[in-house]
Amino acid sequence: MPVILHALWLPHTVTSSGDSLALWAESSAPRRVRYPYDNSYSQHSLSLYNTLAGLGFYYSRNYFGQPHYLRLALPSNDRRPLPSATAPDKPAARKRKRAEPALRAWRVEAALLTPAHALSLLLRLPSETSSATIGPSLRFWEQAARLTCAAILRGQFVPYADDDGRGVWQLALADAELQTDFARLAEAMPPSARALAQPLPSSRDLLAQFIGALGSQFLSQVYAPGRSPFYDPYKYQRRPTEQRPADQWWIDLFPRKDYGANFFSKKANAEAMKALGETVRAWSLPSRKYLASRHRVAFRLEPPPTVEAFDPSLADWRLSFHLQPKDQPETLWAASEVWENPPQPDMPDVLRAGLAQAASLYPPLTGANDDDYPTGLWLNVEQAFEFLEKHSAELNGRGFGVLIPTWWKNRAAKLITRVSLGRWGDGSGLFGMDSLVNFDWQLAIGDKALALEEFMQLAQSKTSLVQVKGEWMQLDPDQVQAALKLAQRHQKSGGKISLREALGLALTGPAEWEGLEVEDVRVDGWLDEAARRLTGRHPIESIPQPAEFNGELRHYQVNGLSWLNFMRQWGFGACLADDMGLGKTVEVLALLQKDLNEDKFGKPVLIVCPTTVVNNWVREAAHFAPQLKCYAHHGPARYKADDFAKAAAEHHLVITSYALLPRDFEFINALEWSGVVLDEAHNIKNPGTKMAQSARQLTARYRFALTGTPVENRLQDLWSILQFLNPGFLGSNESFERDFARPVERDRDPRVMTRLRALTGPFILRRLKTDKTIIQDLPPKNEMKEYCGLTKEQGALYRAVVQESLRQIAAADGIQRRGIILATLTKLKQVCNHPRHLLGDQSALKHRSGKLNRLSEMLEQALAEDDRVLIFTQYAEMGELLREHLSETFGETLYLYGGTPAQKRAEMIDRFQSDGARLFVLSLKAGGAGINLTRANRVFHYDRWWNPAVENQATDRAFRIGQTQAVQVHKLICRGTLEERVDELIERKVALAEQIVGTGESWLTELTTDELRDLLLLRQDAIDD
Repeated sequence: MPVILHALWLPHTVTSSGDSLALWAESSAPRRVRYPYDNSYSQHSLSLYNTLAGLGFYYSRNYFGQPHYLRLALPSNDRRPLPSATAPDKPAARKRKRAEPALRAWRVEAALLTPAHALSLLLRLPSETSSATIGPSLRFWEQAARLTCAAILRGQFVPYADDDGRGVWQLALADAELQTDFARLAEAMPPSARALAQPLPSSRDLLAQFIGALGSQFLSQVYAPGRSPFYDPYKYQRRPTEQRPADQWWIDLFPRKDYGANFFSKKANAEAMKALGETVRAWSLPSRKYLASRHRVAFRLEPPPTVEAFDPSLADWRLSFHLQPKDQPETLWAASEVWENPPQPDMPDVLRAGLAQAASLYPPLTGANDDDYPTGLWLNVEQAFEFLEKHSAELNGRGFGVLIPTWWKNRAAKLITRVSLGRWGDGSGLFGMDSLVNFDWQLAIGDKALALEEFMQLAQSKTSLVQVKGEWMQLDPDQVQAALKLAQRHQKSGGKISLREALGLALTGPAEWEGLEVEDVRVDGWLDEAARRLTGRHPIESIPQPAEFNGELRHYQVNGLSWLNFMRQWGFGACLADDMGLGKTVEVLALLQKDLNEDKFGKPVLIVCPTTVVNNWVREAAHFAPQLKCYAHHGPARYKADDFAKAAAEHHLVITSYALLPRDFEFINALEWSGVVLDEAHNIKNPGTKMAQSARQLTARYRFALTGTPVENRLQDLWSILQFLNPGFLGSNESFERDFARPVERDRDPRVMTRLRALTGPFILRRLKTDKTIIQDLPPKNEMKEYCGLTKEQGALYRAVVQESLRQIAAADGIQRRGIILATLTKLKQVCNHPRHLLGDQSALKHRSGKLNRLSEMLEQALAEDDRVLIFTQYAEMGELLREHLSETFGETLYLYGGTPAQKRAEMIDRFQSDGARLFVLSLKAGGAGINLTRANRVFHYDRWWNPAVENQATDRAFRIGQTQAVQVHKLICRGTLEERVDELIERKVALAEQIVGTGESWLTELTTDELRDLLLLRQDAIDD
């Protein structure tokens, strides 16, 4: 039956057991008692022991074996104590009329806890429990224990001595917030917390004694002896035989368990100890009087009056001293009044004691205390700034009143930037990112605008506080230097900045620039128009589909064509980042056809794409823009040097591959191109590769990038593409990593993400196939995960690989460790695919892989429904095994991988798109981009690539314009294995920038060995019976 736990504090002055927390329990059922004054509703002490044990508190039975009896004054009728208000059950009321309730003394059995045990119990009380109810008194002392901890953390205890000279820690509440909490808690003390049937101190004094006792006990246990710089009796080189009073006082404050009562052969004289106690108490009397007073010392800082000529060396700031009622802070008595005519007789002593205490926090007060009647200090401007910046908050936090000028809260300098366009170019009609823009700027401190001459005068004063048009303000030294550098830059450049920098300001609006906060950006002229169109505030002029273009552009493709044309006109590189299959190639060809119609070609356009896509560009151009002359620069018979230049001059389009670009870079870069278009531009995501470096060095009047995944793994992918399109716009690679990538990827900083979107969004056009406002006639795509078990053979291989790999990983570090982890991941994925994939032998394929079994079952059903199927694997070896098995089981199966010749590749694609083979196995790398396989309506990912962007790109070979059937996508996962665990991890990592999962699999190499063990170990349900 539930009981109610009560508690009251017994100071050492009322009990022979010393300071104690008395616990007793009230039951809802009476028990037999020996004496009529026993409380029949209080538990036996051993029952109380069991109640506390049920709450998780275990004490020695010595606390409970010999009961402690307390006489408590409890509300009672004429026969028994009344149940407390929180009792779960109350005795039924008797019909016979009884006397009015009154306080009567009853004896209860209690457990007395030392301060140390009391603090431990109170800080660990449960918020609620079914086995007992925590009574109001116990909850009160719980709050008091938490206040004790706050007082310890804020340094609110001082060393003291009791009447016998014993060293104790005394509560000395100087913190204003804690003083308020203490007063409120004392007022809220419930009667049951002080129910002892004998006189007790007031609620405030009892609470102060409780906090003092628990705090003293805690501090004496925590503080290690010898930490004080001025005394430690334990460090005697030669132990004296007689203990001095100071030794005993110190040992009381800092006891040591390794020195017992016989550390000194002769104890200090009792009378000498009492004398020491009187000395300590007399020494601390002023401080105690100050803390007990109703008043506190307050400081008011008054700035000098407005002056024409500012002299920072003058000590003309006045820090005046005052007394202030703690409960009426609006009332102030000046120190001069307190000295000459104090309203209350103790005020001079309180003021002097308070100034002495404040001097420990603000040392300049030490000199003021040398005066007989100090009234204040004179400070120069730097001293005043130090007081405001450093000491005012500290003094206020320690309970002193601090009155400072209101302007101190609004004191920071802000930069207002106005940008207007100025042309300074080659008259080509195109604006490049290096074009120059006129800019003007103005500083303001607070809401006070400053002329440059005014600011230079303030900067020359080299002070942190300055007077601006009659008001005092703070000047941050770093901002002063930043403003000076900006002024020098403005003068040196003739008031011009690059379009790149101006555009960044125009797009992001108020932000930070050159180390100064930008409050406002005003954009004039054509830059304003460009910014409005880039951000969508003004529509981009729509252009019609060009004549001679063979086909009909969809509405969103016309918008894409118009956007590319606008970006090119204004000299901006552009990234067309539509979903795979929405027709990015067609939009570029339409723009080139427009150029041909308007006789604006001049020089050829270079198209760079994956090798597997070169022929696709040739076919698409021949179909949609047959007037465009195309030269495919690839293969061993390709032109070199002068022959290449001649061939390029005779064609409108030169199409080459990323592989050949760095190889033939010398003569490709020797030509000037009308434009450069990077298709599948994520191929340059690693900025340090020769491929990316070569692309960035190409000379062209405009640049486009086409990619369905502008961010594949990291935000650095985005930087690399934007660096190609608009060099320098996002800063250097290092500054981008510092200012954008780390804050977004590591900290998910929403402010930085917003700024990055504002900067990059205008240069990226992205439309999704799932958006019905873009395309309405694309059928749905259904993705599902298919979980497979392992065969027993696979399970045994899996365990063997894990066991051996973990042994090697534990013994390795650095690059070697990462290499072992990556090799382990590959081996485990091979085991999940098929034992033969790992072993590399010529053994049988059937019935040895749970995943291959499941694929075969699903293919049987798909082919029965006349579906056409794509099967992707990241491993060329597994692709060959799949081709072998599926050809034997289901008939003709096509297989395309990186080594497939271009002609045979084209034949296989045509055969699948016609009425040929219905099964097509493709390696993820070779078949994942640049081809249209819209006859397929089922896609299987046999093994997982740990980047959903790459998988989605492969899926989009089928899910694109021209698809008329719903596409079903199946991702095969071996349950209970690495595949399932990593899939779960990736699901949690997909949120960043659409599709970021980390750098391939390399992020797995940074896991600890324990994390890897959890990731790799095989679960019980992984193997099929």
